[in-house]
Amino acid sequence: MGSSVFKRGLLVLSFIFFFGWVSQLGHSETFFGEFKTGLIELKDFRYPVYMYVPENVKPGRLYPMVITIPDSGEDPDKTIAKWTGVADRMTMIILTPTYKRLDDLPTSFDRWFFEVKSMAQSVYPINTHKIFLVGEKDGGAYASYLGITYPEEFSGLAVVNGPFGGPFKALMRYQSKPEGQLPVYVALQPKANEAVEPIEAQALVMQGKGYVVIVKQFDDSVDFNKREFKKELLDWLSEKSEDWQAVSKQEKKPFKEKFRRGVKEFFTVS
Repeated sequence: MGSSVFKRGLLVLSFIFFFGWVSQLGHSETFFGEFKTGLIELKDFRYPVYMYVPENVKPGRLYPMVITIPDSGEDPDKTIAKWTGVADRMTMIILTPTYKRLDDLPTSFDRWFFEVKSMAQSVYPINTHKIFLVGEKDGGAYASYLGITYPEEFSGLAVVNGPFGGPFKALMRYQSKPEGQLPVYVALQPKANEAVEPIEAQALVMQGKGYVVIVKQFDDSVDFNKREFKKELLDWLSEKSEDWQAVSKQEKKPFKEKFRRGVKEFFTVS
């Protein structure tokens, strides 16, 4: 009797918690029903958080999500406004949390960040195999740390005119197995970033460990806020993330299965 009462109590608490979580978006339905589209400010998250959901996002399908980390001091609503055009064109959801410059270990901020990410995934129809993390300027330091440290949370990482690792570089541990080596795209402009050579050297180290990394230098006249650049970046991440996930899936197979497949491919006449 006591056990059943306790279980019912847990179910009630779980429902209250989930309902309260969803209501932060201003509606009480998950992606199985109708949901809010357009620019959305998420409430009660300590720091400002914004989402943009194109009008053509519908239940019954899964959509890519881009998480953009703004430059430190930039309001997230200004950052997300730069992504709405490409979001509409490519039909993807944008999530932009505030980024606070961190002077110590980012652990508590990590927890806050993943609470926001988890909430978005629980409410909207997001394809977990297409979650791309993009850090801009100072936000690139935190984004690169997150992507390298928690590769299972993302499908690809991009750093735009920002330091790779920055103050978190000492905390970053590169993975040795393919499933931990998400693809990385770095876009730099020499005048805006004095760390071009160190970043290129770091990319060579990562490539030597097995990572797929591209460092592209652009002319200073190129506007990274233009839709064309963002589309190029996202197309690269989408393509490379599919390759990465295919390799990771293959590596996870038992040794005997991989051996049999290798033998079959060796003796197959093309």
